[in-house]
This record gives sequence, structure tokens and C-alpha cells, in this order.
Amino acid sequence: MSAPQCYSAIATRLGNMKGDYLVVDIGSKTTDVVYVQDGLPIESRSITIEKAVVKWIKEIQREMKVQTGKDIPEHEVMKIALKEGSNLPGAYAELIRGMLREKMKSLELELAERGYSMDYINIIYVGGGALLARDYAGKYRAHTAYDCDLCANAKGYEFLARQIEGKQVV
Repeated sequence: MSAPQCYSAIATRLGNMKGDYLVVDIGSKTTDVVYVQDGLPIESRSITIEKAVVKWIKEIQREMKVQTGKDIPEHEVMKIALKEGSNLPGAYAELIRGMLREKMKSLELELAERGYSMDYINIIYVGGGALLARDYAGKYRAHTAYDCDLCANAKGYEFLARQIEGKQVV
């Protein structure tokens, strides 16, 4: 897909979500949350949370050591997270999946504690972390979308810049 087609796809997805919404980018070190109202980001309602994939993987490795007595390599945890083939025993894989569900639940609880109404606000999970969100949380909400494009963050900033450029400043 070419860049203009990608921007068009993102714009279409955003256009289909009515009302205010959150763009949630679960990264490797932080989760960035942008509150969007009428198509524009509201900086005062946007936040960064110190919960993200690298920290979660390390926590899962520590917890697996406690529960199984085994050191589970990061790449094996990631294989389970991304639903790729793994040589880990099925019981270990199920423990890891349960821990990932708990990490996503914890993130959503923190968003709720910070004043976002998770029961009805439109949410778009973007980037690599959207894969985890899609598979381990929020999948039963009709008002949640997942853009699993690893370049979505950069494309989103470019989309917003173009949108702002198009507006007349009075």
C-alpha cells in the first residue's frame, strides 16, 4: 500500500469513529495516549503512561521464574504474545497469555483511573502494541479499532500535520 493509500485508510478509520476518541500507542517503553476531539488532538487530555511492552516482558519473565523455576527467554515470550510458533510447553504458553491479559487489563484500568470512560469512549490502538491489545484486551467492545501497522505513529503525525495545514488560521 502506498503512503497516500495508508493515510486514506487511517483517515477513513478515524472518520468512521464518531465523537471523541483515544489513540493509544503501546510502545516498547511507554504508552502514549492522545485524546482527539473533532479530529484534533487535545494536548491537555493526552498522557504518557510508563507501562509498555519491554517492561511487561521483563515482568512476565520474572513471574514465570517464580511460578515455574525456569528462565524463559524474551524471544519465547514474544512468540507467545504474537501468536507465533513456540517450543514452550502448552502450560507455560497459557500462563504467559494470562499474564498478557492482566497487563492489558491493568493498562485499561489505569486509563479509567485517569478519567477516560473506557465503557463508551472510542479507542484506536495503534502500532505494534495494537497486536497485543487486539489479542488480549478490548476485543468485545464495538467502539474499539486496531491499526497494527508498525509505522502508524509516524503516519498519524503526518496525517494530523496535513489536517492542521488545511485549516485556516484566523
